Amino acid sequence: MPTSGYRPAEPPRSVPRPLTNDPSRSAAAASLVAAVKAHAQDSLPDHMVPTALVVLEKLPLTPNGKVDRRGLPAPDFAGAGTGRGPRNEREEVLCRLFAELLGIPQVGIDDDFFDLGGHSLLATRLVSRIRATLGVELAIPDLFSAPTVEQLAPTGRGAQARAAGTAAACASEG
Repeated sequence: MPTSGYRPAEPPRSVPRPLTNDPSRSAAAASLVAAVKAHAQDSLPDHMVPTALVVLEKLPLTPNGKVDRRGLPAPDFAGAGTGRGPRNEREEVLCRLFAELLGIPQVGIDDDFFDLGGHSLLATRLVSRIRATLGVELAIPDLFSAPTVEQLAPTGRGAQARAAGTAAACASEG
């Protein structure tokens, strides 16, 4: 095996950090997150684009050098739900349901369910809770095509929600 062109990678040099606060660090982290998210949106299918990115000084490691997953911070979606407030009772109920299911303090009518950390399993639970609470017929694809409260509020066919499936109902259909 020829070794003439091979050079092992040099370990990164550590730069001593000043013992002061760095106010520009937050802005740099925000621009890095925006750039990484834009790159992911350009090069990955929509379902693979991460909903949250966390900037870390360094990865937490276990004693044997592997990434310590339990030591990773949870993504913070709490600051994301800051859109306009609800304008009517239906939007107020939807904002409350979004926030409860996502585990965040509040959701505005412009906040995207999936950008706040929602995923397909939570979407199923949300649609079920909307059906039960508002008494409307709503399909899961409706949430994917209208992921904000403002877009979803006018959605819902009829005033009656789908009846819960029972053995008698299923037998009469067959």
